[in-house]
This record gives sequence, structure tokens and C-alpha cells, in this order.
Amino acid sequence: MKDSVPLKGPKDGRKAVRITTGGRGPTKDASVSASGRARVPMVLARGARFGRYSIDSLLGQGGMAYVYRAHDTTGQAVALKILKPENLYDATGREFSDAVKRLVREGRAAMELRHPHIVTVYEVGEQDQAPFLAMELVEGRPLAAYLGDVSITFSQRIQWLSSLADCLAHAHAKGIVHRDVKPENVIIAKDGTARLTDFGIAKRLFDEDRGGGSVVTKIGTVVGTPMYMAPEQSIGDPADARSDQFSWSTMAYELLSNGTHPVHTNNPKKLPFEFAVLQERPKPLKELAPELPDAIASVIMKGLAKMPGDRNLDMNVVASALQHFIPTTGETPAVPEKKTPSPARVLSARALPDEERRRIPIVEQGRPDGREPTWAFWLVMVAIGLATALLAFELSRAIGRRNHGPVQAQE
Repeated sequence: MKDSVPLKGPKDGRKAVRITTGGRGPTKDASVSASGRARVPMVLARGARFGRYSIDSLLGQGGMAYVYRAHDTTGQAVALKILKPENLYDATGREFSDAVKRLVREGRAAMELRHPHIVTVYEVGEQDQAPFLAMELVEGRPLAAYLGDVSITFSQRIQWLSSLADCLAHAHAKGIVHRDVKPENVIIAKDGTARLTDFGIAKRLFDEDRGGGSVVTKIGTVVGTPMYMAPEQSIGDPADARSDQFSWSTMAYELLSNGTHPVHTNNPKKLPFEFAVLQERPKPLKELAPELPDAIASVIMKGLAKMPGDRNLDMNVVASALQHFIPTTGETPAVPEKKTPSPARVLSARALPDEERRRIPIVEQGRPDGREPTWAFWLVMVAIGLATALLAFELSRAIGRRNHGPVQAQE
């Protein structure tokens, strides 16, 4: 399957967009008039047809595209990402915008990756002059929604981080760097699994001839999300697999410290974020989560090294370090339903200042295994209390006899 996406069209001024179908037919080219405008309405209504897809509902929208729940002619449910009409062309009206290139790049990169923890892209194409992606529909919530949530167990957090490390290792082995790893780009599905999405600014590790489709970034170009970018990314140096590792480590630090970003732990000079990430070393993760195993804390802190060469060898090393702490049952812990937290939990997790919140352990209060104390436990506690009271009484009597002498018996 050819993976190049030519963005320079024929001499007649029409732009060719390569449409690649994910195992559903051969690759083909379709022409889009540069002077034309998309014929798709601003927002598609339920039941509207978009090529071979039927719209079910609008899932959401961003600045670049609408995302719909839809189904194809076979009845398969998909997430349909359709570029907004105003984002198709640049200011001249004759060249495709960066948004189009990003959408095509996202589809092409994701279609090359087959991993259970990467959202699958089925098709990238154009319909009625509107570029689109048809993706696996994953219902859930972004990982960002669970940062600071003390109801998430330690094993669940480690399982999420391990699976994300593994899928990044898979992408790197295919020569693809994500460059925008962050909690907002991770979906926690209803079955409790973590899924990585949004390869819109992904790039290839190797600057090879790919029929005009190379997406290697020029030196000096800054791409990514500042809060999760590696230092080399933030100053415009080329990003590689080690940059993704830094972003993953930042996300892991937040998840295991109940929502504390590493830069916020040590910035005495109050430097702007972009400068602090270059200069300040975060506090050791063990200070914020003392119950965390040393092996996990060590691999995360190493991944946060300022110099790429000082980080872990690769994401396989990271994933392997975490695997030892995942239950061997083969089952993924279910994500707890969102319930109204108790007042105590609200106080411990959200109402306290940052310095106090950092002292809260990952596991919930109570026994280390998370179970409530049994009746036997309370019986033992009562017995200890009675014994303590009796000892205190006898000690008090002994002190009284020593101070006042023996008590004379009354006639």
C-alpha cells in the first residue's frame, strides 16, 4: 500500500488528494478544485448522507474539524472526522491549508499502525470536496478527566501507562513519532483500556523519499503542546522517539502524583512554563507518592531528563519496567462509575492547597488492599483500648501509693 499523499496537483490547477482505504479497496486519486469550496453543510444533521456513511449524531468539534458518530453501509459504527469548510485553503485560495495536510498526515500515520491501544483509522479521503477520516469509534473519556481522581487504583494507572508505552514503542519501531502525547490525546474506553489517538502532527524518524509525502519537520519549527513538549521540541530542535518518551513521562508523573505537573513542583524563580521546562528539575516523584515502587519512579524520572541522551534507551525499556507491576489475571480493571464523592474525598483531593495535596497517597484511605476493615478488626481495636485503659489505671494507683504511703486499714 502506498502511503505518500501528493499535495501538488496537475498543471490544470486542480489539486490531487490521495484517498487510501484501509483494506477496503485499492488506492485511488480524486481531484479537488482549488477554486471551489466544499459543498458539505456547516453541520450535518442526523440521517444525512456523507458518501457511504450515514450521520447519527455530532460528537464534538474543534477549531479544525467536526467529529460525528456515523455508520457505513455495512452498519459498522465509526467516528467521522470532517474538516470544516473554512479550513480547506490558505489565504490565497489556491493551496491546501496546513489543516488539510495535518488531516491527511494523521490518517496516513495511523493507518500504518495496528495496535490494540491505538485508535484505528479505516479510511482517509474526500467527499464533496471535504477531506475526512473514518476512525474506530471509541466511547469513553480523555485521560485528562482522571488526573487527580483518587478513586483510580494504582494497578489501573500502571496498566494505562504500560499500554501507552507499548503502543508508542510500536509506533517508533514503524518509524513514526507522535509528537503530541498528552492526556487529552488518550481515551479511556468504557472497558477500562487506554487508547492513543490524534497523530495529526506525527512525523517520520527518517527523511526518506516518499513520493513528496515526507513530513520531516524543518529545524526551528515548534510543534506540540507546551505543557508536554520535551525541551528539545520547545526550542525547535528535531523531535525523535526520546521526545515522545519525555511527554509520556510528564503524563505519567501527573497521573501517579494525583494531578501534579512536574514543572509545578520546582519553579522557585517563577519562570514562564517554556523556560522552566528547560531549566528546572522536578522534585523526585517519590516525594509526592512515597508508596510508589522505586523501579517505576526511577524510569519516569529518567524519562524526564533534560538531555535526550540521558533518558531511557527506548519505550520498550519503559514498558518492560511497568509490566512487573501489572496483575497477571489478564483482566483490565473496570473504570469506576463517576459518583458524587464523599466530603472527605473532596477535601483530600481537591480543596487542599497543592503542597497538602501532594502528601495524599495514591491508594485510598483504609487498608492497603482497599478493603474495608472487618468486625474482627474492630474487636481487636476495642480489646487494645480496654487493655490500655486498665494499664493506665493500675499505673495511676501505683503512683498514688508511692506518694502517700501505704493505706492503713480502718478498724
